[in-house]
Amino acid sequence: MTRHPGSESEAHAELKQALREAAVLAGWSAKLEARLTDGSRADVLCESGDRRVALEAQISHQAPREYRSRVSRYAAMGIESFWFTPDKPPALETGLPVLPVENQDHAWSVVEVRDEAPSRPQTLIHPLPAVVADLLSGGLQLYSAAAPVFQLVDVMVYGCWRRECDAASVVWDLYDQLHVCLRCGLHIERSTSQELFPRKRPESDPDVVAEVAGWARSIGTAPLAPIEMTYSHTAGGSYNAFQCHACRAIIGDFYLGQAFLEMRINEEPDAPPDRRAMSSTEERQFPWHWCLAERRNHAAAAQAA
Repeated sequence: MTRHPGSESEAHAELKQALREAAVLAGWSAKLEARLTDGSRADVLCESGDRRVALEAQISHQAPREYRSRVSRYAAMGIESFWFTPDKPPALETGLPVLPVENQDHAWSVVEVRDEAPSRPQTLIHPLPAVVADLLSGGLQLYSAAAPVFQLVDVMVYGCWRRECDAASVVWDLYDQLHVCLRCGLHIERSTSQELFPRKRPESDPDVVAEVAGWARSIGTAPLAPIEMTYSHTAGGSYNAFQCHACRAIIGDFYLGQAFLEMRINEEPDAPPDRRAMSSTEERQFPWHWCLAERRNHAAAAQAA
């Protein structure tokens, strides 16, 4: 990175020094403003054995095409590169190795936003030295690969509404899908919409029924509620509905949906509803993300320190 004397900002100098110190702490040799074979300079050039890694402090805005050009230039010299910026980084889908950072009280951290549940995004703050150590070790990578999709099933015991019966039956609801990265365990919940009063009900799929039945047998709970075409005044016709296993009274979708909704709303953090992940029969490309094998919770460690 070419600069004129005296043009370096305080933020750039601080971040560059923090990157160098993190690399040294990780056991690497690290040199500031290292001159390269093409005449340019790396903010921090880290070396260990035959590996060379450039850590760049990018304070000002840089377009994706500029990042790509500079990453390619480093790669042509046999140098890996990672970029740290307080500016909005390029989308992860670009595959560019750029990490967002923030500075609080002269301490730099890496900011990670996880969209594991679309309605509940998490922002995690990781100490810069821990992230640099993981990058240099090769454990932390910008990664995307085919990964399994699991169907989540909520299960509960539902009492018959008829006073003369009052039998309990196991009912279940196909909730969200869970997409899991096999390398780091990061998972993303994907909402699935269900048709009201369906003529073909996904809960009646034989594989789903078999998994729920196995769970019910393992804990000795109530019998499964059968699912059959049943006439409903509310629906104005017949649909594939749960029934009480004892008296065959319909368990209406409105009442059942409300019961599952209340169960999810009222769930305790340490005692969620009985949610099962079915065996995966599908794979999809997992989104680009910073993937840490045997992911450690740096944020929790920093909080405890």
